[in-house]
Amino acid sequence: MTVGYYDFPPSIYTTPDGRTEGPLFDLLTRMVQRAGYTPQFRAMPIARLYNELREGRVDLWAGAPNKQELKGHVLESDRPLAEVRLNLYYRPDTPAPKVPDDLAGKVMIMLSGYSYWPHTRELLLDPAREITQLRTHHREAALELLRRQRGDYLLDYQLPIDQVLKRTGQPPLPYVTVESLPIRLIVSRKSSDAPLLLQRMEEVFDQMQAAGEDMALP
Repeated sequence: MTVGYYDFPPSIYTTPDGRTEGPLFDLLTRMVQRAGYTPQFRAMPIARLYNELREGRVDLWAGAPNKQELKGHVLESDRPLAEVRLNLYYRPDTPAPKVPDDLAGKVMIMLSGYSYWPHTRELLLDPAREITQLRTHHREAALELLRRQRGDYLLDYQLPIDQVLKRTGQPPLPYVTVESLPIRLIVSRKSSDAPLLLQRMEEVFDQMQAAGEDMALP
């Protein structure tokens, strides 16, 4: 089984020597093996991951449900593996923003490649708000742009931002949460026996929960 992912440290990521690591990797490996499959993990950018799922070259992804890019192309589990928080970070010397009112006319620092969820995407693209998007490929650069006042706010996911701040010795940034969504098992409809694959994965999930196994993710 081909399991696709994009780097989302510390949950799942690729090490400098090319290995996949992280608690989500460990959990998925256990689940896939107990379901009777051999997992092969492939890291790729988000847009390519969506395309590989649509084409059936990736069988399984653990990600946010209801992605417009995948509508009609995947089966989604109703079992939540974890929860992801999308936050709006701001400098400590500025007041907490009221979303969406305080976003009008502001510069929003964002990571390249992310499409975000429909509610947030509509908010960002609303022409009436005139939000300017400042994109960068790296979180360290995004944090530096915020620190140097190149943008008003930084929109990003909590887990990877927390990790970068900890690794670089920076203090926590204040934030307001914009959205919080579950992470679910998502199977390509073009995968061989897709309904059976999802059923087996859900059965394993239920068995592990019933047995009281550690399934906690950061």
